[in-house]
Parts: sequence; C-alpha cells; structure tokens
Amino acid sequence: MIKGYNKYVVEKVRRINIRYYLIKVHGKYYIIDYSNPKDIKSYFPGLFPETLTEWKIYDVATLKNQKNLNFSNEANPKKSINWTIMAFLLYLLNVMFFPEKLNLSNLTHDPIILQRWPQTLGYILASVVVIFLIIFFQKSSINLTGEEKLTLKQAKVNETESRNWFSKLPLRLRWIISMIILIPIFTLVGISASSYSQLFVFLVVPLYVLFFGKFIKFIPGSNKSKYQIIVSEEN
Repeated sequence: MIKGYNKYVVEKVRRINIRYYLIKVHGKYYIIDYSNPKDIKSYFPGLFPETLTEWKIYDVATLKNQKNLNFSNEANPKKSINWTIMAFLLYLLNVMFFPEKLNLSNLTHDPIILQRWPQTLGYILASVVVIFLIIFFQKSSINLTGEEKLTLKQAKVNETESRNWFSKLPLRLRWIISMIILIPIFTLVGISASSYSQLFVFLVVPLYVLFFGKFIKFIPGSNKSKYQIIVSEEN
C-alpha cells in the first residue's frame, strides 16, 4: 500500500559525501541516496529517467546512528545560475568579436590537435575513464538503518503545448539523439579549430556533464520544483 504526502519543496540541503545529501523537507530532515557511484544508472541518467525524478530517502529521526552524523551548516537551496551555459556564451562572444591578440581560440591554437586527432580523442576518453574510476572507488556508504521505506518523487507538472518538438520527445530518445548527433558534431567543432580552448568548451565539458552530471549538480536543491514523500507501508 502506498501513501503520498502533500507536495513540498526542498528547504535546505547539505552534501554528506559523493552519494548522500542531507535535505530538509517540510520541517523534517532526511538523508537522500542521490548518486550512487557504483550504480551504472548514475552515469547514464538519460537512459534511466527515474533517477532524475525519484530517490530513496531516510528519515533522520528513525536512524539508529544519527548522533554520528554531522548535520550542521546545511544551506538554503538557491535558484542556480547555469554557469556552464554562461561560460559557453561568453566564449562564443570572445571567439566571434575579439581581436586575435585577445581571442582565446587563437591564443590556444595548436596544429598538433588536428594533425593527431585520434590521439587527442584518446586522451579525452582516457580522462573520462580515469574520472569514472576515481568516482567509482570513492567510499560513500554510510550506515542507514531505518524502519520506513520512503521515496522522494518529483510531482508532475502540467505540460504546456508551447514546448518545442524536441522537448516533447521521451527523455531516453532525447538522450540517445544527443549521444549520436550532438556529441559527434561537438567533437568535429572542437577538433577542427585545432584549439585547446575550443576543444575544452565543445567536447570536454559536454562529455563530463553528460556522464558525471549527477555527481556535479543536485537537482532537488537547484530548483523550486515540488516533491512528494511516498511511504511504502509494506515492510
């Protein structure tokens, strides 16, 4: 039997480690299992949309070892600025309008990038593997012994008809399209200029965000979406 509470916002949030966060919802504290480094779904959220909308949470009041957890200095969630997009736009402005002596693309130009593009791609992919291994072997487990089985689930919002055709596609399909079409295009743009800055902006950053986004950004703490706390009464 499932029972859902009213829709709430995440009031406060603090990171415990790479996997868990402390959150405050409707005056109560919960630990949320957000980004498990040993779960392949954490690296491919586009293929597993549920990892972006619902998570297991644990009521702090029911934990036997709550005295061993430090919950001080939790922060109020703020409407986040997408610094990645802002940096991307500033870079485009620099490339298009700044003179050569101040143009980052020209200042970081190196013909080796294009001449040895297979090695360049190999280095980038190797860095992705290294970061994956570092994250995967992070010690993130904590003792969470609780009585209730809880789920924090994003409440459904009314979808408007003004959305574009791409946003209307299923998330899995959008993710696959991004992988098959956008990443190769970004790769071509990044390497063709034979510039380290362009390579970083158009290929390195998108790849890192694509695969490691869940370890970078905490969705419930970066927007004002409302969530339901679902209680499973089956034990």
